[in-house]
Amino acid sequence: MEFIICSRAEIEEGIIVRTPYIVISISDSDSKPPRLIKGCGFLDAIFVHFDDTDPKYSFGKTPMNVEQAKAIWDFVENNCERAGTIVCHCLAGMSRSPAVALALAEAFEEETSAITEYFNYNQHVYQTMKQLTLSKNNH
Repeated sequence: MEFIICSRAEIEEGIIVRTPYIVISISDSDSKPPRLIKGCGFLDAIFVHFDDTDPKYSFGKTPMNVEQAKAIWDFVENNCERAGTIVCHCLAGMSRSPAVALALAEAFEEETSAITEYFNYNQHVYQTMKQLTLSKNNH
């Protein structure tokens, strides 16, 4: 499984993916979903809305919750047989989407060094996804 992490601007401009792919689209809680340019190989997309924050320091922002993590995991499970690539995007492509991609890559036992070395991923999003992927892997 390959992972592509990008920004909202990049996903709206259109990206080139060389295998069948799914999109995990993360927008701020008060934003509209992006306009996806569905390239050849596009299979499906999930749209989730939460802010780049942590519940301990949210200051009125909406953090990711377990239901959103479960929806993402179920979406990936339902599509992983067909998809060779998971595209994750958020506003800047630097915090929330890398956190989701990292947790999923670890669950699929894929290489993660490019994510951990390049991105300053959101720890709350990563831990929320990781808890869920660990519990699913133990069942």
